[in-house]
Amino acid sequence: MGLMFTGIGLNLLGVFYIYYYVTELSPSSGAEGLILVVLACWLLSLIGGGLAAMGKRKVGSILVIIGSVIFVPLGMVAIFGAIRIKEPTQIDLETRRQAAANLQENNND
Repeated sequence: MGLMFTGIGLNLLGVFYIYYYVTELSPSSGAEGLILVVLACWLLSLIGGGLAAMGKRKVGSILVIIGSVIFVPLGMVAIFGAIRIKEPTQIDLETRRQAAANLQENNND
């Protein structure tokens, strides 16, 4: 989960960079729209990170992935972190199934 939040933090640096680049080098009316889109994507990934931290890993990781796509290559850190938090759920499921099978086997003896 730490890798995902590190990636979300790096995406925030990307937001600051884009804000600086757009306001300093090309202050136009379209620039404000670009800043809003980038900020909305970052907020989407932040909400996804919050959901993942609260236990809704699948939905949270999907939101983080969608929100981080615009920040590639920086966003790859958050994307890899989001993919990684989806996998332990299946590993935990297999572990629980194996533990339940062992418990039934012990009860039958």
